[in-house]
Amino acid sequence: MPKWHDHELWNTSSDHAAAVTNHLEVAAPGTGKTLIISWFAISVGSPASNICLLDGSGGAVLLEFYLAQNGNIAGPCHIELTTETGLYITTTGAGSAAVNFGGSIEEE
Repeated sequence: MPKWHDHELWNTSSDHAAAVTNHLEVAAPGTGKTLIISWFAISVGSPASNICLLDGSGGAVLLEFYLAQNGNIAGPCHIELTTETGLYITTTGAGSAAVNFGGSIEEE
């Protein structure tokens, strides 16, 4: 995995044809490590959809977006997950969604 200032860097991209619940996007990084999300890009097709970023499967909602039909949102952020926890998403709406995230892994 690439490194920047001693931090492991990661990114992920996935397309979903239908709504998903507690879908794993980035696995837990390991003992004593924390995922940091530093950017995201999300788009949906038809119909409109809610997108929730979750701190672990069924965990706390870190960020929630409502996107209109064919909507998108992207930008920088700094979201720190709970140590040793993966990033999951839940979407509503029967349509497609494309999600992209990137960030780093920090050690405790």
